[in-house]
Amino acid sequence: DMSDNNRLAEVVAEHAKASAHYKDAETRKDAAKAEILMIIGENKTVIGTGFKISAGSVKESPGTLVEPHMIGTRIGGRKGYRGMRVYPQK
Repeated sequence: DMSDNNRLAEVVAEHAKASAHYKDAETRKDAAKAEILMIIGENKTVIGTGFKISAGSVKESPGTLVEPHMIGTRIGGRKGYRGMRVYPQK
């Protein structure tokens, strides 16, 4: 029982606060990415004032068919998605 350890309670509270900020930032980042992709449409490379955006697509992968004793089972598949990176321009 460490209920008398004040420093541990402070650090746990700081961790919870940081986790909440992180989740909020991830939500804002995902929303900004979605809007950027909507604005740039199907373009794979976009140059703007002070930045360059690379937004290529990753194809869907059906996965690998496994050994004969598990016929019909696939592992390692994934849906396709569109990646995006923003680079500052020099």
